[in-house]
Amino acid sequence: MIKWFVLVIMAISAVTTRADATITTDSNALCPDAEVFGANMITGICYSCMMPMQLMGYIEFGEGQAPEGASRDITCNCNDSFGMPTFSTTISMWMPQRVYEIVKVPFCSPTLAGTVIGSTTGDLEGMSVLDIVGQRPSRPNEVTERTRYHLHAFEFPLLTILKLFANVNCMNGGVATVDMALAPSELLPTWNDEELSLLTAAECTLAANPLMAPLCSIDGVSSTLFCSPMDSLPYCAGFWGLTCPMSGHVNAPVNSTIEQSLLKARYIQYNHRMGVLEKTYGEDAFCSTGGFAYTIPKQQYRFSMLYPVKEASPIPAGQPGGNPPDADINESCTGSCCHYLGEHHWKWGLGRKYPGPGENSVYMGFQYHQCCNTLIGGS
Repeated sequence: MIKWFVLVIMAISAVTTRADATITTDSNALCPDAEVFGANMITGICYSCMMPMQLMGYIEFGEGQAPEGASRDITCNCNDSFGMPTFSTTISMWMPQRVYEIVKVPFCSPTLAGTVIGSTTGDLEGMSVLDIVGQRPSRPNEVTERTRYHLHAFEFPLLTILKLFANVNCMNGGVATVDMALAPSELLPTWNDEELSLLTAAECTLAANPLMAPLCSIDGVSSTLFCSPMDSLPYCAGFWGLTCPMSGHVNAPVNSTIEQSLLKARYIQYNHRMGVLEKTYGEDAFCSTGGFAYTIPKQQYRFSMLYPVKEASPIPAGQPGGNPPDADINESCTGSCCHYLGEHHWKWGLGRKYPGPGENSVYMGFQYHQCCNTLIGGS
């Protein structure tokens, strides 16, 4: 029996250590369908995360809080396409803006029903073992305990898609359909090379050091207990870790929920750095956007897990993360189905992962918007 056991182990080792090996496997297992569309657009979305909604700065619907620095103006004046002034009232709310997916298999898209983007067959045949398991070959003299994930972001103006909000240009930046507006991480040279990423964020050589860890803990406490991530610590993602370097590798991986959340924050940070994403609240945001944000405005973002276990569904009592009777240990400071950037995963992420397909994840990103709702004038 021992002889056969040793032979089996040797056979497995011989296969998995070949970097150029190819495999044929079940696409549903490694590139699952997150079932984002369909009934989950109603039952899987954390609609309470959209609150509070404010009209004219003071008429408020729902519970929650706006980011620090959000405007309380009652009216605003913007020019129409002909340069004519309009009379408008202000409107502010957390909009379901973007779907983020974090995957191990390159170009796998759980949002698009488990499709491998760019594949004519939609399967995983011919991919190397290193691509499938999410590891890359190590360089000499570097840490080998690391995990790689890839990120994709889809514009997902849910309220416009469901015909619940008609002012497309006001709240969604003119986006009215699902679209991949941000470059997938597979196409970013800096995502797979930490040294190259320093070309876009040289200050990370100073920010990514052990002395930042206590400060990031303070940011995490502020995010978890007070619903207020600290924008004064732009390179901290609370209890998730540091957003430096802005690459897709995590050293010494321990918890996939934390790792994937951290990489999501790094991906958003990178796109702010490149000028692709901007600030969407404050007085400067009413007529267009709030302008260029060199670092991520952390209070602008909330997230809700859609896959593998949607955050809008409570975990049953008795399971990890489940609520015992008369207790709310799984309540985030934004409610029971969404969380701020850097918020401790004990408050929202326990019991929402499982091996295999559940090692990928999909999140709905809510973004705070302030804009002018035209009453008179405009074209």
